[in-house]
Amino acid sequence: MILQKHKSSAPSAGDAGKEQIMATTTRKKSGSRSSNGSIRTRRSPETTEAKAAMAEVRSDVAALRDDTSRLLHGIEAAAAEKLGQIAGRSKAEITHAHDEVRDFVSARPITSLAVAVGVGAILARIIR
Repeated sequence: MILQKHKSSAPSAGDAGKEQIMATTTRKKSGSRSSNGSIRTRRSPETTEAKAAMAEVRSDVAALRDDTSRLLHGIEAAAAEKLGQIAGRSKAEITHAHDEVRDFVSARPITSLAVAVGVGAILARIIR
């Protein structure tokens, strides 16, 4: 179906010079009518080839979509595994650092207090 727009050349009295746009449709039909009134169409070899090519393209697109989906699921699984490993290592390192700080403070409480006061004083000067 083809949509064509026509501009009216003569303005009507009610429009006061405004253009009117009318949309009309025309349908191009090929073929001939059979005895029962239906239209018989003849398919050219190009049409058949085009439909076969479109079917092949659709099949290729579906295969590409499936391959992409499988690839993304594989990447997602690998990323989740890697993040799990990183989280495990990070937790172990944080726990180890916490234990070392606790042991240092227990072994040298005066030194720890002096370090804490010094760091606090430096941060206070930086923030001002």
